[in-house]
Amino acid sequence: MKEKRARPQADLIRVDAVDKVSGTACYAADVPLPGLLVGAMLRSTIPHGLITSMDVSKAREIPGVHGVLTAQDVPDLRVGKGLQDIPLLAQERVRFVGERIAAIAAESREIAEEAIHAIKVEYADLPTVCDVEKALRPDAPIIHPERATYKPAEGREWPEFPSEPNANSRVLYKKGNFEDGFSTAARVFEDVFTLPMQHHAFIEPHCCTVAVDNGGGDAEKVRVWTSIKQPFSMRDWLASATGVPSERIVILPTQIGGDFGGKAFLWDEALAYFLARASGRPIRMVTSQNEEFVAGIHRHAAVIRIKSGLDSQNNLTAREVRILFNNGAYAGYRPHPTIGGSAQAAGCYRIPHVRITSTHVYTNQGPCGHMRGPGEPQVGFAVESHTDMIARRLGMDPVKFRRQTVMRDGDEGPLGKVWHSVTAGEMVTRAATALHWDKPKKQNTGRGFAVNERATGRGKAAVALEIDAEGQILIRTGLAEIGTGAHTMLRQVLATAFKIDPAEISVVQGDTDKGPYDQGANASKVTNTTGGAVLLAAKDTLPRIFAAAAELKGWPVGAISVERGRIVCKGRPGSVTFKVAAIRLAKTSGGRFRQDAELSSERGDSFGYACQGVEVTVDRETGRIRINRIVAIQDVGYAINRQALTSQIAGAIGMGLGMALREEMRYDNGYLQAVNFGAYKISCVADIPPTTFELIENGDGPGPFGAKGVGEIAAVPIMAAIANAVEDAIGVRITDLPITAEKVLGALNGRKN
Repeated sequence: MKEKRARPQADLIRVDAVDKVSGTACYAADVPLPGLLVGAMLRSTIPHGLITSMDVSKAREIPGVHGVLTAQDVPDLRVGKGLQDIPLLAQERVRFVGERIAAIAAESREIAEEAIHAIKVEYADLPTVCDVEKALRPDAPIIHPERATYKPAEGREWPEFPSEPNANSRVLYKKGNFEDGFSTAARVFEDVFTLPMQHHAFIEPHCCTVAVDNGGGDAEKVRVWTSIKQPFSMRDWLASATGVPSERIVILPTQIGGDFGGKAFLWDEALAYFLARASGRPIRMVTSQNEEFVAGIHRHAAVIRIKSGLDSQNNLTAREVRILFNNGAYAGYRPHPTIGGSAQAAGCYRIPHVRITSTHVYTNQGPCGHMRGPGEPQVGFAVESHTDMIARRLGMDPVKFRRQTVMRDGDEGPLGKVWHSVTAGEMVTRAATALHWDKPKKQNTGRGFAVNERATGRGKAAVALEIDAEGQILIRTGLAEIGTGAHTMLRQVLATAFKIDPAEISVVQGDTDKGPYDQGANASKVTNTTGGAVLLAAKDTLPRIFAAAAELKGWPVGAISVERGRIVCKGRPGSVTFKVAAIRLAKTSGGRFRQDAELSSERGDSFGYACQGVEVTVDRETGRIRINRIVAIQDVGYAINRQALTSQIAGAIGMGLGMALREEMRYDNGYLQAVNFGAYKISCVADIPPTTFELIENGDGPGPFGAKGVGEIAAVPIMAAIANAVEDAIGVRITDLPITAEKVLGALNGRKN
């Protein structure tokens, strides 16, 4: 357990708050450049087909059009974070409605739209494949007939393609011998769960501004302002896609209006570069809301089969999980062969024999990538629904069943690793208490909960801590602020280490030429990685501050400490303000002190856990579900900023409520049925019921002061908790999300979901 640290004065005002609420924050679509042109895309109108002809001549003749690019005008290559299977522009075949076919640069959006309508495209329709199980049949139409030629991105590995025609990866996790585990089981239960794609619903759409400073040859410099959250990775991806050396590309910082994982790879930046080079003018590209739905990057739909065996004492003996992830038309928007939730498909339970198979499948739908806890909400819904269903079939209370089977300290986990500092059992008990589990309920009212785990992410980051001659303290970082309060967190980490007011510290994000390297804002690792680098810089700087104070006061260095912004020496009278000592250090360092720090963080030995419980009331006449209250219990390790942390949990729950009750990206033969927020309903403030937060702080995480990641795992438990509560209320089980009133009525009336 790490040393507990006293928190400094609460930092309730985020460093980016004033700019954002006043409207002065600069986003990638706000950058003013002389001669700026508007970029736009012609997109496929069919889900699957061959491009038999395309005539762009009339579009090029329109006054105000400065460039029209097709596949023949850009490099014949494919890009991808892991598997490189995405063409810059569709070449001979389109694979989903919304795929890019041509790029246009024009004086205005209206002229660009006119040019789009002037392009004549003819297709030869091909059979559409949308169902993942049908896509794997031997006679299924092949979406990527050339997939054998696809290569992984540099530094990535990709397994050999499975034999099925549209599978792009298959990953196996196992422990023990699951066949032996089932052969000795007294009872076996099997369930199937289905989940649709989910939209990220960030407020700011994908956008970028790209300028090519044509000095010619090696003098060419490409400046990019983009909503993508990984600036240094973006520089490398763009270099790979354009052939421009990465040292001639600079990604400049802007605000990002939400991400949730959807802004994690090349979007329009490469095509904006080619348009800028062709036209000789800078290009701005902003995706419309309709385009974000039709062509955006979504959460994977999934079909999950779970089979569990139990002995005569109701202990789990074996579990087999088969996951089919629908990744849409392209796999390149994820960095690995599978997404992280696959490895968590056995849950937080003691199971000696486990086999998990995760298969990703091509379909003629919009492509999928990472979204808040990739794969974890899908798997979490299935595992924790299945757990409740087992308990009820056994005639056991779901709380008692979990207490009996949940992991404890020192147990070997479902995949073989020994687990430490396990709080899952404590969470089950806390949730039951907070929900008044054993107290009587009103008619048609039910209670349910779910518990999940997640490791804190790891990665690389560098920071620079600077102090000027006036004592101003600055953190330089390459970390993008995606709306989570990351820059505020960096300030609080340093303030906690220095025991000063966070308001005395500033945070500045540098560009990729001048800023310290950062791997990016993803994978629940920012606090661990970039925050850890700040703490490392603080630890290296503090002795220098103390030495400066000792010089000022004539104190011995070994007895000096800092409390509430003042430096004192044990056994000596008086004190020195931290700022005065900092000024002294800066002046003796040539007018400005700088301490660089670099960290490659690790996950640590302990997981973070989240348990969420709900009480619902179901109207049997309409099927409507009302969430009465929510209990959110989270193992956070150490809460650096309680307000920001609970806000993260609340936002995650809101996203999970939408996934549980209303959000559904439904396709009809390859055509998305909800293409804007008028048809696709997300949670709003009125949908969030009273929520109670309980934080567990054991200081055992890998991050600063023992902190753990919280942003992704908090979105996982709520879906299963609601499904479990609905069954508790009215005795029907919904196994396919979202849990709509129509499905509830159908189940009550004995109809298939």
